[in-house]
Amino acid sequence: MSKDEKVMKSTSDRIVNSSAGSPSRNSSSRNSNRTSSNNNRNNTTSSTTTTTTTTTTTEASDEDDGSGGRKWRSNSARGLKTFIMGDVSLLVVDDDPVQRMVLKRWLHDAGYKNLTMCESGQQAWEKLNEPDAKFDLVVTDLMMPEVGGDMLLEWIKNHPKYGSSLPVILMSGEDKTEETAASAISIGSQDFLYKPLIKPLFLRKITTVLENMLIKEREAAYETLMKEKEEEIKKLTSEVYLLSNENIKVMKAIESPIEGIARTLSNILSDESLRDLPVKQELENIFLTIRTNKDLYAPAIQELLKQEMNPEAKSLLLSCTENTLARRASIPTFPVVVRQDSIAGLKNWDFNPFLYTDKDLLALIKNMFESFGLMERFQIPVQNLEQFLLAVQKHYHNNQYHNFYHAFDVMQTVYCILSTMGGAVYLTHLDIFALLTAALCHDVGHPGLTNTFLINSENELAMLYNDRSVLECHHSSLAFRLLKKPEYDLLKHLSPLEKKELRTTIITCIMATDMAHHFTNTAKLEQRVKLGKTFDRENKDDRLMLLEAILKAADISNTGKPWPLALEWAKRVAEEGFLQGDIERKENKWPVPEHLDRTKTTFAKNTANFIDLFAIHLYKLIAEVLPDIKIALAQMYENRKNLAEIIKEQEKETQAQNSA
Repeated sequence: MSKDEKVMKSTSDRIVNSSAGSPSRNSSSRNSNRTSSNNNRNNTTSSTTTTTTTTTTTEASDEDDGSGGRKWRSNSARGLKTFIMGDVSLLVVDDDPVQRMVLKRWLHDAGYKNLTMCESGQQAWEKLNEPDAKFDLVVTDLMMPEVGGDMLLEWIKNHPKYGSSLPVILMSGEDKTEETAASAISIGSQDFLYKPLIKPLFLRKITTVLENMLIKEREAAYETLMKEKEEEIKKLTSEVYLLSNENIKVMKAIESPIEGIARTLSNILSDESLRDLPVKQELENIFLTIRTNKDLYAPAIQELLKQEMNPEAKSLLLSCTENTLARRASIPTFPVVVRQDSIAGLKNWDFNPFLYTDKDLLALIKNMFESFGLMERFQIPVQNLEQFLLAVQKHYHNNQYHNFYHAFDVMQTVYCILSTMGGAVYLTHLDIFALLTAALCHDVGHPGLTNTFLINSENELAMLYNDRSVLECHHSSLAFRLLKKPEYDLLKHLSPLEKKELRTTIITCIMATDMAHHFTNTAKLEQRVKLGKTFDRENKDDRLMLLEAILKAADISNTGKPWPLALEWAKRVAEEGFLQGDIERKENKWPVPEHLDRTKTTFAKNTANFIDLFAIHLYKLIAEVLPDIKIALAQMYENRKNLAEIIKEQEKETQAQNSA
């Protein structure tokens, strides 16, 4: 064993003080003014609590993000970058050989494998300028001969390759004043460490700086992505317009009743030739329309249904009227998906619930409640929450689509909209509590059949809820019957007023998921958006309207998820509908709706019609309030194009079979 190795072995596990080297050029005058009392101060490194991000290397791939040539570990399925200690490249600069060996040992034991140790600032600068040099962090002593740490930092900042993208941590055993630390931070150092160094604090600082830099890069990448999506949306909008021209005409034909009233009133009031009697007559006609039509969209839809249009789209529209003499149906919705291994991943739009077990999902749901501080704020007993989640899970049936995975998917999408897309800033904690609960329970007890089927078959649920939003009433009722049980009670510490408001919010949000209310609710949202005023957190009506819109958007969010996930959910929702169609065909008591008849349509046609008639318009409106949701809108346009290609291929296959 060499002499240096013996020294390293004997000192690596204890606190080490730096041997003082000669002052650097830039540091000499500053150092000469320090008093002996400054040198004797007992300073310790301030610590920032942080959790080291870890992930398995088997699934990851290196990705050059263009920032100073650094590499971060990225998993394309997850959409989340994170640093892997073994891949991070560190440059450590210290003129004390013992200190260098100790730091090398500490970092190596912690998992950092790519280490470059330099004995001077000049040597470090030469390493940084090598053609293939790629470093993620520089840790350098402040007081070194010739080129000190502060000079090296200035050189790095002005380097065309690195600039401010390469973080630098300065440390010193001689100059340990608060003024020096503040000065180091002011010139661009990410942190300042006092010697003697303490191993846990030193390693924690390294982790903190790396994670902070990664966060900054994520934010910059997100801003760039948003700009790209703006352009992508513009391009895809024109392409989808051509693909869905027929359905766009349909949407234009379904005029919002509020818009119709406003237009009529405007025409009347602008015509100066009219006298009181005609104006009065027109107003009476308008009010008569309002009083005699419970579903204000019904007349427009009924007229539209008389026109030529594709039968699958007509079937969807027919199922979305509140006229119970006609067929009604809750249009199947589609969940969200992507891949994450931690609570941080839940904030991503492309989270994939299928990568987890039921138990995993329960734990993640608990995390979503905890992350907003709801447990502490409303004194929710942990055991009650866990028992409630188990009970809710048990009451979800094993349907193709409306199952516990769909419930989780909708709740996670709500969580993403609140946390990542800014929805939470408009809401209170009680609103968020209600919305997360509503999302979790919005389809609890779903039998895998539509409202229309339950009504036509005179199911006991239809009898109980008088044919009005049968499933939505059932979901709301079941949720509160569970919450009423002492062992599931999450509301025991809420005030009576809080309980009342929360109950009203949950019921209202779940009822809004009934597709029979889609046009009415989107019309209200559209009129509110057209006011051009920011949603007011102090206004209950604004908050409730936004809560309804967020849950509705989450319920149909699979149309805007990454294509593989959107495709999976589209097939699932179509198959559940086709299974009902099979039952209806077998019983032969009433005609099978076109969009539920597997012999007359396909999952691609159904999904394309749903996007054209419902999803795009709703997401455009929400994007006026929460612009970050445009990422989902862009993906929705892309999915629509992909569906058009599938439809073309399916039609070619059908033609070939018919020809044969």
